[in-house]
Amino acid sequence: MYATFIAAVLFLLATVTTSVAVRYEARTEAMKESRARVEQTRIAEALFAYREQFGRLPDSLDQLASSPGYEQLRSYRNEWQRYMRASDLSDGTWRFERAASWTVARRDGANSVSSENSCGAGDFTTAASWCGPRDGVWHRLETRELFSEEIAQEKLRQRRTLQLFSDYWTTRQAFPRVAASGQQLGTGQMLPLPVMAGYAGTADSCSGVHVWMGIPLDCAALFDVWGSPVGYQYQSDTYVILASEAPFSAADGRRVIVASPLNIQG
Repeated sequence: MYATFIAAVLFLLATVTTSVAVRYEARTEAMKESRARVEQTRIAEALFAYREQFGRLPDSLDQLASSPGYEQLRSYRNEWQRYMRASDLSDGTWRFERAASWTVARRDGANSVSSENSCGAGDFTTAASWCGPRDGVWHRLETRELFSEEIAQEKLRQRRTLQLFSDYWTTRQAFPRVAASGQQLGTGQMLPLPVMAGYAGTADSCSGVHVWMGIPLDCAALFDVWGSPVGYQYQSDTYVILASEAPFSAADGRRVIVASPLNIQG
């Protein structure tokens, strides 16, 4: 009977130990997954900000983490973190970039993630649509998701600027055509607004208001949402056009032009 009692006690201890070990392992895995989700969120935010600042996605996480303003991501550069970027993809409407980051948490080391696709056919570098594995912690950013909003934002900027030119025309019955340098635009000729206003800097270094022919132009008027100069085309004393070339293309390769005309009808 004593031997039976000892065996029962040992069995109970083994059961308790196993139960504790299982709970500890489950808790550890939950903590790892929680940390992975936090890291993916931080990387996702950084990718969006990088694209907004530079107009493209980084080639690697090393490039992202070494860029000024993104140094805090260096702690995420570890053996568990993966990243991939694909460019010149097409969905029939746009040519776009795709980037994805994921955390290695699976037994296969997540080496096959890029070739998997849980929402379509094709791998990461070719598929019109791509999603990571259902059992993984991952984030995907496709630049086509941003195009419509960016175009709308630029149209609003241009309309705001054209209101300033409309006010100018109201007082003078003619649109301005002489640049700050003295150069005069001919019919149909276009120059960048920063050139017209005499500003030689970049969008990043731009600040304050630049007055041209009495028109107060801030940096949002001189440069588009992508950081490039806005074009000013003079057609006639009653007709001008503002235009910006987006840093992306339609599926057929044509660059996207965002233009807003202002034509005073007599």
